[in-house]
Amino acid sequence: MDREYKFDISNGIHNNGFDNSAFNIEFNNSPLYGGDLLKNKDGSITLINPRFPSGKVIASWGNNHKSQGINSNIPLIFPGDIYKLKCDIEMDPNSSLILHIRMYRGSEEKIMIMHLNEQIIEFPSDFKFDSVLIELVNISNDELTFRNMSMVKVGKNNE
Repeated sequence: MDREYKFDISNGIHNNGFDNSAFNIEFNNSPLYGGDLLKNKDGSITLINPRFPSGKVIASWGNNHKSQGINSNIPLIFPGDIYKLKCDIEMDPNSSLILHIRMYRGSEEKIMIMHLNEQIIEFPSDFKFDSVLIELVNISNDELTFRNMSMVKVGKNNE
């Protein structure tokens, strides 16, 4: 059985040492003006910000991106790999977050966009990428509670 890779969102959060503080908060090294960021007792994180712009990256995970300060807790992913995605994320409004999956080969980039309710990520076998960046992106979100997101390899497409 393949290992389950958990996405950690807390590494992108900087609140200058004040838990449950609505001031001096940064998220992914950007000031979070007019919002609240809460670390809940169950380990989940709640982000409340109705002014959060659409298209803003909320969290990033990658492999081969350590120099960019991105969480590197996903596996090495190869062309044709198929993963099952599990999400425990509450969002308001519903379907207000998406995943951008960016695959790189040198200066070339291929992007897949998927909604969090989709369960399977199938990486293309026709694009021979060497690194992957997965971004959680706001499209109209006012509030989210991130409990858990993980992926498990379930197969390979060898077209």
